Amino acid sequence: MRRFWTDFFIGTFLLIFALVYSIKTIPASGGFDIEYSSYYLFDGERAEEYGIAKGTGYYDSRYYQQLTPNEQAIYDMTLNWTYNDEYIPLKLPNQVLFYSADKKPTDFELSGVRKFISNSYQRAIDALLMDNPQIFYLKMGDGGCVCNYEYRILSDDKECLWVIDSLKLKLVVKDCYKGSVKEAVARLNKSCDFIPPGDTNYQKIKSIYNYIIKRGEYKEGENSDDAYGLLVEGEGVCSGFAKAFKLLCDKNNIPSTLVTGTGFTRKESGEHIWGLVQMEDGLWYGVDPTWDDNGAGEYFLVGGETISSSSKYSFEQSHIPLGDFSSCGYKQFLYPAISDKKYYK
Repeated sequence: MRRFWTDFFIGTFLLIFALVYSIKTIPASGGFDIEYSSYYLFDGERAEEYGIAKGTGYYDSRYYQQLTPNEQAIYDMTLNWTYNDEYIPLKLPNQVLFYSADKKPTDFELSGVRKFISNSYQRAIDALLMDNPQIFYLKMGDGGCVCNYEYRILSDDKECLWVIDSLKLKLVVKDCYKGSVKEAVARLNKSCDFIPPGDTNYQKIKSIYNYIIKRGEYKEGENSDDAYGLLVEGEGVCSGFAKAFKLLCDKNNIPSTLVTGTGFTRKESGEHIWGLVQMEDGLWYGVDPTWDDNGAGEYFLVGGETISSSSKYSFEQSHIPLGDFSSCGYKQFLYPAISDKKYYK
């Protein structure tokens, strides 16, 4: 019995040691940073590097800025896709290295690398889709976009050192847009011809906000999660409303960003998407056209402490942000801090 427990503890120790060693052999420098790329939350100092801090001042509202160089390369390549080639080769700005005990890496040795590449790809796609509501046609999940790679040996002195210096992106279009992506993009662009009246950003944002509310009906459908569904087909759910609002803000050079999280009412709670807009005072304010479909303006340019007259919750109580866009635990993106008070023109 004593021999059993001795063997058990030794085996457990060796397994844990091997797992930790395998992860740490992937360098934490350059494009892929182990600590930064999994479950890493910005502290105050790191946030300052990205200009993300509570108060006034410029903030680049693109989640692109929170990606590593390799992830940014994936983002850029996918954003600039011309719908022609399904497979796109991508040279990585920073090589990814890993070790193996001999010249044929085991599945165990490769498992950490596969997860690392997969997570990095997912982070890039998450940021891309949140930053660019005009990208509505990509198919994700089963049978959708994926990232492939190959590795080659650099050195076999004692241990084998391998390198991944390129990826192959497979881009897949949603079934409903196959063969007609360009036409669908043209229809969305035409729907964005709306020019919001007004001389100030406040007037333009108010016009966009009211236009979105009047334009769309809250209804689930094939494209209701996207700006296309709301602006072209006239129906959408919360993500469709929020993305359509951001798209029109982008077209009019108004700083805005999307926020994912949980929405709370007196009766229920659930997954929700809303927006933040930066005003001339440098502060960010909440907007939620989905919950303002009665046109009352109750969720227009509000602060975190703004109380809803209907729910009696403050905005920060009813809108809880979550930085894990795809709910996969790959990364916590950081949002700009919302103003405490409602915006007054």
